[in-house]
Amino acid sequence: GRVAHLYNVRVARSTYGELRIRFDDESDVEFEEVRASYDAYVVSARDDVKAGISYIVGVDNKGNYIFVEAPLAMTRPLGCVLDKAIRITVTRIADRIKPQDIVELKMSPSVVTSAHHLFSKIAEIKPDSQLISLRAITISRPITRKIKSREGKDIELCRLLLGDETGEIELVAWQAEVDQVNKLAPGQRVVVRAARPKIFNDSLRLELTRFSLVHTSS
Repeated sequence: GRVAHLYNVRVARSTYGELRIRFDDESDVEFEEVRASYDAYVVSARDDVKAGISYIVGVDNKGNYIFVEAPLAMTRPLGCVLDKAIRITVTRIADRIKPQDIVELKMSPSVVTSAHHLFSKIAEIKPDSQLISLRAITISRPITRKIKSREGKDIELCRLLLGDETGEIELVAWQAEVDQVNKLAPGQRVVVRAARPKIFNDSLRLELTRFSLVHTSS
């Protein structure tokens, strides 16, 4: 059968490879509405007010990660869905002139996997892990600096060291994500959600993406 295509939604498999779901505006197919629903446990939910976009990361009961990127007004309120099982419904209303995404978030009527196993210990993090969420303590003070890209543009980055009872790992934030970590102080308990492991100079570290969320905890 034909796959439904939606903008700004993708389902990433927990193993290697990614299934991308998007509508192709070059297609000659005319339609009025395409809808897809996903039951997921919300691992990360963050608003980028400057960009006017909300970013949501969920995981279904098969371990597949679901990414949703949508205008702020369409995903409100995000705070009430973090760490909860919800049904994410994305409706694609489009014509040849003005396509539009509508994202609805409702409590899921189905049972979705518990999130306890979604939080890793530092010693468990592997380079090929899909996404990492963890609870840790800040060990170092954040260090923020600017570097030059290959195109000669200034890029801001922030680095700090995190630790738990199993080890230590560096956390790196780039550009818009710097504001999430540059005011943290040593000794604070933090929760890092949906970070991506990367190898840099033969060392494993975590990097924040636009879908990541960092917040303090008691």
